[in-house]
Amino acid sequence: MTANLSVDYRSPTPILRELVFRGWCERVEGRKIYTRGTVHHGDTLCAEATGLFIAMRPELFAKLLAMRDAPK
Repeated sequence: MTANLSVDYRSPTPILRELVFRGWCERVEGRKIYTRGTVHHGDTLCAEATGLFIAMRPELFAKLLAMRDAPK
């Protein structure tokens, strides 16, 4: 689940042009997953992002899958 997502726009991002998106995991602390990412157009940095995601507990994930797959 997304706990926090922040995007800093560094320069105008062109439309109808090739963009390169990169994302990576910075670290994991228990169920917390800290991430970063960038968007580039050529050598130009268009945006940077940081995110904090919380991994779902396995038992909750299993319960949600069962609810999803249950007959309606």
